[in-house]
Order: sequence, then structure tokens, then C-alpha cells
Amino acid sequence: MNEIVQPRVKLVAIAKDEAAYLPEWIFHHKRMGFDLIEVYVNRTTDNSQDMLKYLSSKFSGISCKSADWIDYCPAGAQHNLQYIIYSKAYADTLEADDADYVLFLDIDEFWTPKSMATQVQSVIAKYPKADAISFQWINDYGSDAPFQPLRQDILGKINPLVKTLVKVGAPITKIGYHMPELDNGSKHILMDGDTVKRDERVEEGIAKELQHMRPVMIIHRLFRSPKEYVSLLHRGRPSDEMQLKLNRGGYNYVMGREVSYPLNEDNYAQYRQALDGFLQSAELKSLLSIAREFVEARYQKALDAVANIKAKNFHDLARIFRGCTEDERKLVFDTIASSRFLREQESVQTVIDIAKKVDESDLHMGYIIWKRARELRPQGPLIQKRIARYEKLVADGELT
Repeated sequence: MNEIVQPRVKLVAIAKDEAAYLPEWIFHHKRMGFDLIEVYVNRTTDNSQDMLKYLSSKFSGISCKSADWIDYCPAGAQHNLQYIIYSKAYADTLEADDADYVLFLDIDEFWTPKSMATQVQSVIAKYPKADAISFQWINDYGSDAPFQPLRQDILGKINPLVKTLVKVGAPITKIGYHMPELDNGSKHILMDGDTVKRDERVEEGIAKELQHMRPVMIIHRLFRSPKEYVSLLHRGRPSDEMQLKLNRGGYNYVMGREVSYPLNEDNYAQYRQALDGFLQSAELKSLLSIAREFVEARYQKALDAVANIKAKNFHDLARIFRGCTEDERKLVFDTIASSRFLREQESVQTVIDIAKKVDESDLHMGYIIWKRARELRPQGPLIQKRIARYEKLVADGELT
């Protein structure tokens, strides 16, 4: 009898200062059947290189590649880092002929079957004529404690975005973050066989009628824990004028419909036993300790950077810290309350404009700024109305 040849599947990722998460991520995807894993390391200041060297000694098919060459490109090109590296990785795979399919993921994205037993090759086997197979996202809520593994009882919000497994040699016209553009007549499906239809409003997202739970989902662990979320707010380079990423929505704040995705309990227990055993080696513990210390230090840098945020960005500050711990939010409250801007600003309209924006994300922080507006214009009817609203919330115990 002829032996059935399994497709070779490659996973490609770009990592920046993510050594603390590489062991679990690589363990997870090797267990799910991925043959090759390429990690492009870019602008990294943690011990990612040492971590990947260790992991490559424990798993076959792990490679670490530098992506710092992207910094030689003009600034405009650097802003398209993912497009460039993904395109290069795909072209290199075509030339090397070392894989039949390629999936691009971030280190906080986990290709996860609900059964915890399905291998990526079994999905491909159902649809061998497909040029691309997409898997939908769940944005996973974080938990209180840092550095926790993937949970069995996943809870989060379903998202129109996907990540896509691409057949090497398919008629691709452009690589995308989430799905490629293919020639007309190509077969692009979701993992259950539904034909992909793009959402007209969400770039690289699927149409609303296709957004439902499937046996394999991408678990997007963008929050993890408040400490890790805040740590990731720090931009990382001294040359960055803005030291905090102000384009975040807040901890556990994300659009979408809430969903539950419980993993098979017995298979998950076996998975966790194997993962916990893998993490027990002395060398890996030492590497993880260094990596986690880096995350902790970056967390403190993010908190320190709060003091340097300009008044025009107070509303961004309120938004990105909503949902965080009381201590973290108090730091932001105190920073705004003691800011030179509030002490010295004489234009009441400027203060009101900022207060209105801050209100949209955090009423407590808005209250601080409205009180300064009252100092500047004690009899202003709009200001009096807003302050009365806040005082009622305080009296009712809804605002502390």
C-alpha cells in the first residue's frame, strides 16, 4: 500500500521582546502538528535569541531569523514591517520548497482546536483543493495573575478578523496580515468549508453572517493580565517621542459579541500536564526568569512614562488605562490632577474640551478636569450641570 504523505505546514511569526511567551507558544503549536516554526526577531532587547536557541534544541524545525535589516529601509517601508517580512518568508518558502502550507501568526495568537486533539494536517486533509483556509479570532479576556498559560474555559469576544493558512504556490496577488488576496477563481474557505466573503467595513475581516464559532479558532491573547497589558503599552525605544502606545482600547475592552469556548476537559488536562512538565527544566526556568523580569521592568517604565503625557492626550491616557487595576488607574488620576496643565491653564474652553473627551473613557478622570473648569468659571451653567451629575454619582456610590 502507498504511504499517505502528510502536508508539511510552516508557522511564521515576528517577535519583539516576547521571550517570556515563546516557550508556551512554540510548545502549543508543535503539539498541534506544525512541522516548521520560523520566528523573525526584530528590535529585540530581551533574551529572545537565547530562548529560541534553547527551544530549537528541544524541538525539531525551530528557526530564529533576524529581521533587523528592515531598519535599513526608509521610514515608510518600516511601517509595513509585517507585510514585508511575511512576503519575504512566503517567497523564501517557495524557493526552498520546505513546506506545503504557511500560516502567519503573532506570538499572542494560538491556533486552537476545541477538541485539543485536532492536528492542523487533518483540517487540510478535508479540503485539499483549497488555496487558503481561514480561522476566525476570539479576543480572549485576561486574568488577574501574570504569566498564565492558555485557559481551558476560554471567554472573550468573537471578532471578524481571521488568520489564514495559505497553500504554497497558490495564485496569490498580495500577502495580508489576516488573509491574502487571490486571483479570481481561487478557492478561499473557512475551516468548516464555508466560502470566505469579506466584510465591506472591516479590512481583511469576514462578513457578519459568517462570524460564528467553529471547531478551530485563533485565540488572541492580547490582554493576558493587567500587568502584562500595561507592560506592552511601553513603546520600547528611547527615540520614540511618545513612550506609551495610545492606540489601545483599555484592558479587556474589545468590540464584538461575548462567547465561551471551553476546551475538551480531558485533552486539555493532558496538554497542561505535558506543558507543565516541559517548563520544569532548570535551564528553561532560568531563561524564563530573565524574560519575566524584563516584562516587569518594562511595566515600571510604562508607569513612569505616564508623567510625560501631554494634556492633549489625557483622553488617550484615560482610555488605555480603563479596566486596569485601581493602583494603576490611581496613578493616572494623580498625574492628571497634579499636572502643570491643570494648575496653570487659564482657558476654560480648552479645559472643557479636554474634559469632554476624557469623559468618554473615564468619568472619574473627567471629574478631575471638570473641577478645574469650575475653578476658572464658577457660574458656568454647563460646568455646574456636569459637576452636579458627578456629585450625584458620588452620592449614589457609583463614583468613588
